[in-house]
Amino acid sequence: MSVVAPTSGLIFAPRPVAVNSGHFVFESKDNPRAIIKRKAPGDLLKRFCSIVDSGDSDRAAFRFAHAWGAAALCDHGLPIGHAMSNKGEKCKSSESRAIEHCKAFAVYLQALRNIGKALNRGEKGDAVDWRLAEESFSAGWPPKPKWMVDAEASAPAKTLAYLRTRLQGMIGNLTIDARLVPRFSWDMRSARWSIELDSPRGEFNLAAILVLHLILEIAAAKKQRRCAACPLWFPPTGRQIYCPSCGRRAAMRAAWRRQQDGTAKRRSPTVADSVAARVRKRGKTRSFRRKRM
Repeated sequence: MSVVAPTSGLIFAPRPVAVNSGHFVFESKDNPRAIIKRKAPGDLLKRFCSIVDSGDSDRAAFRFAHAWGAAALCDHGLPIGHAMSNKGEKCKSSESRAIEHCKAFAVYLQALRNIGKALNRGEKGDAVDWRLAEESFSAGWPPKPKWMVDAEASAPAKTLAYLRTRLQGMIGNLTIDARLVPRFSWDMRSARWSIELDSPRGEFNLAAILVLHLILEIAAAKKQRRCAACPLWFPPTGRQIYCPSCGRRAAMRAAWRRQQDGTAKRRSPTVADSVAARVRKRGKTRSFRRKRM
């Protein structure tokens, strides 16, 4: 039996063709190009979360959705039918086409990514990421009673064990909300049984694939190292010191700077070096004259 990686599955999501007043505009379902069916790349989550850091986030969100489809989200920026209480109450709002909700989901996933990376390094994570994650997680939930808010404010500093459990609960709920389910099937190519993780057949599955990529990224993360050229943390391979984004270009720039520094030292001696060289030269000249005399 084998577990099929998410990159081997196909994205099944609607393709927007334009933006009107901050909302995606979709083609008729009769058009064969209205639905995207293509293989999900390994860096799909990274591409989606890059919407957050883009200078023009609306344009970045449309470019992603036009290439990979739009996730089925509600007015809270979460998958349709997400939980709204601990009692099993579900969100009943219809699908939203607003770009703001797409960006809100990207903010949520990016915050969870940052928290997961920090916990893997043995750190507690940034307070801003935790605040964004908590706000997205509890979107649409009834407000907390005053006694609960006061208790959380006066609680002692949270430990790493508590924060890991909290992240586990958030991603666990997100897995259910995105309808990420296992599928048992016979693989004709390998001639053996396989387990695929996807959404139920007939439903748009982009949100489920993004959540699955998030789980694999956090759970399969190795020891992290900070890039020598940028603030990004990444799992190194061997003695790798640059992240994949900086990569060979950063290494070539560093090598060029080292070469220039070495050339400058050879061509531009200090004043002390010049004086010492002149003194040595004078001493050699005087001793040569004495020998001739």
